[in-house]
Parts: sequence; C-alpha cells; structure tokens
Amino acid sequence: MAVGTVAFEASASGHRAINILFNNTTELCRSDFNPVSNSIDTHSTVTSPSFEMAEGDYIELRAWQNSGSDLDVMASGDHKPTLTLIYLGP
Repeated sequence: MAVGTVAFEASASGHRAINILFNNTTELCRSDFNPVSNSIDTHSTVTSPSFEMAEGDYIELRAWQNSGSDLDVMASGDHKPTLTLIYLGP
C-alpha cells in the first residue's frame, strides 16, 4: 500500500491533481479537486490499494495543476510532500 500527500499554495484558480504511479505506467490511485479559496493552502491525500512489488519496481508521487500561473507545492514546516510505502507482509 502507498500513501501520498501534497499541499499546493493558495489559489482559487484552476484544477489540482495528485496520483501515485507504479513503474511509470500504472496509476495506483488519483485525487482530482478544485480549490475553494484564495487564502487557504490546498491539501490532498491519496491511498492506493495493496499491490505487489518486485526487485526493480518503483512508485512515484506526481502533482499537477493548471491555475494559469506558477503554483508551488508547499515544502516547509508541516506542509511537505510525502510518499509512504507500507509493507503488508508476504
């Protein structure tokens, strides 16, 4: 299982999405959303179902936005992108 979190800086324009990819081909999970305020940072979390990995496999957390201007992913204090891989056993 994998869990990812991302916080975008505040902006009421556009659309946001985050997803977790397996080996750059399979989307394990996705969150799409529209911001609701110009004054509140937008947070999102995605959780994948369980999946099997083998040697050489990898996962990625991707963030996307189309606000029409540069929009940073927050990366300080409690607002840091995280990607957690949870081992559920054999």
